[in-house]
Amino acid sequence: MERELARVREEIERSETRVRYLSTRIAMSTIAVTVHEKAPLVASQPGTSVMGRAFTEMLRNFVAFIATGIAILGYAIPITILALLAWLAWTHARRRHTTQSQALG
Repeated sequence: MERELARVREEIERSETRVRYLSTRIAMSTIAVTVHEKAPLVASQPGTSVMGRAFTEMLRNFVAFIATGIAILGYAIPITILALLAWLAWTHARRRHTTQSQALG
């Protein structure tokens, strides 16, 4: 019975020591908070506008989109012309071969 009582007392002392340690750690701890404000729709300084910058960026993206389309057409048009010429040559050769076969046959 005394051993059990000694074990429980030891456990209580360990728990109290842990509580004191954690209490001092809590008392010495620091909390850092960072707060960010949403960007305003109207600028606080004249000449700089969030909406103006967004509109400018939209125009730049639109011009880049159109430039990409033009660049794609720079590849697509010549390839289409070559494919059309090849198809015309093939159909012309096929017709010639068909009319020569009919003339001989």
